[in-house]
Amino acid sequence: MGPRLTSSAISSLSSQILRSLQSPSPRLPPLPLPLSTALILSVLRSSPSPLLSLRFFLHAFSVPSPLSPYSLSLFSSHLLPSLPLLLSPSPYPPFPPYIMSFRALFSLCLHPISPPPPWLPSFSHDLLNLMQSDFNCKPDTFCYNTVIRIFTESERAEEALSLFQEMCSKQISPNLVTFVTLVKGLARMGKVEAARAGLIDSLVSKGEISVRECYCLIATCFSKNERFDEAKILVKRMLENGIELDASAINSLLRGFCEKRQFLDGYYWLQENGYDSVDSDVYSCLLAGLCKERFIKEAVDMGREVVERSIRIENRFVDCIIEGLKSFGEFELANRIEVLKEVDIIPSSSHSFGTIG
Repeated sequence: MGPRLTSSAISSLSSQILRSLQSPSPRLPPLPLPLSTALILSVLRSSPSPLLSLRFFLHAFSVPSPLSPYSLSLFSSHLLPSLPLLLSPSPYPPFPPYIMSFRALFSLCLHPISPPPPWLPSFSHDLLNLMQSDFNCKPDTFCYNTVIRIFTESERAEEALSLFQEMCSKQISPNLVTFVTLVKGLARMGKVEAARAGLIDSLVSKGEISVRECYCLIATCFSKNERFDEAKILVKRMLENGIELDASAINSLLRGFCEKRQFLDGYYWLQENGYDSVDSDVYSCLLAGLCKERFIKEAVDMGREVVERSIRIENRFVDCIIEGLKSFGEFELANRIEVLKEVDIIPSSSHSFGTIG
């Protein structure tokens, strides 16, 4: 990282950048990399027009040091409202019509202002068409993935699937990001069956993703989108067919048991399947639930497993677990579990199953 610039140096460099950007073929002065927040804000706030701000962004996007997500958000909040006007038909495009320029513009759309503007899906689709029709620039997988994600986040499932089919018809290869984006979006809208039908067969047959990855992802999406009963059925079929679960699917399913307060079912599922890749918050919640519901044998067995494996107990569950075990007469076990509570340097983030009331 280069030396920290003083405020006067930032102001001077910002003025140089803006003067250069106003020439037909801008040649920017050497920039200190990575670009600091202070310099980005100085240029954006001093810029006399959105067009110059856009040119600065395109240059910043092309330098070897990548922009951080926060920097992209700064550019997005400043530029996104003006983009539809900047891209209006004109004989002279406001940016070099290369794939990298379009990737930069799509990156702005991935970090939208909150709430995202209602025109964003249509704009991103128009941008996809514009690069092909006006600039003869073929979109790549990243460009299509971006527009598909914007449509799924806007709950426009049919258009997202249509974009996926268009992508394949143009021989632009989808990847795992394409699949994850579509399945998560479609699951959120209750349309996982559609994903399983134009997606799994296509991607598995092309070797883009394994059957196990497909079904683990769908099981995870079911669990996270209030379709827990379907998740259990799918997981049961997977196990019956010898398809192993990954850590994400395991933890999502067990969190579903916790959220539904089916602590005993979650305990027995875990015991029967014997998975080790379980997160500490899941163990903590299951044990607290067993104690609260007074499933004494199961709580003591899980408590002993937690101690034997030195599994960290998250602070928000400690009191419930300690009180429960002591009420069962398990004072020594309660004391040993108290030693395993997390060091509360940073407060734990709460989940929907974060308290056992």
